[in-house]
Amino acid sequence: KLAAHLEPLNLIKATIISVNKKHLTSALTINNFPQIRKNFLILETALRCLKIFDEAVISPERDAVLWNDLIKFLNDLGKIGIGKREDLIPIRGIYFLSQLAKRLGVLPESLEEMPVALDKSAKIIFQELLTKKSFEDLNPAVFSVFNCNQVENQIKKIITTPSF
Repeated sequence: KLAAHLEPLNLIKATIISVNKKHLTSALTINNFPQIRKNFLILETALRCLKIFDEAVISPERDAVLWNDLIKFLNDLGKIGIGKREDLIPIRGIYFLSQLAKRLGVLPESLEEMPVALDKSAKIIFQELLTKKSFEDLNPAVFSVFNCNQVENQIKKIITTPSF
């Protein structure tokens, strides 16, 4: 009876009882992000970024800042879907991942300090990401001539590679 509440991309309030084993006793959907589900490109971007987020945040500790960033990202993706600005979808994903890397302390302040080798296109995009204060400040034209998937993979490598 709880299956509908437990679908991927649902923000839920759940009650788990732990005696011998953990048992889910209740689940209530708070937000199911309907606009994300209406557009395949938005859904794909959300799921890819959530997978990277899940790989990067391994601690069970509560982090309100990261949580709020994640909810804002999902809400913003839904708004992009309403505005029919499909060109902004991959850019929003890259921006979210770059902000995640900054919050985790693994994205350096300058290109010279990058922990991975960057090709020419990635350097241009990272320069844009490092110098702008918000998503609205980004210039979509900078991203339009480059492969956003390649840049996303480089950010993923920065985020998920342990730095001991």
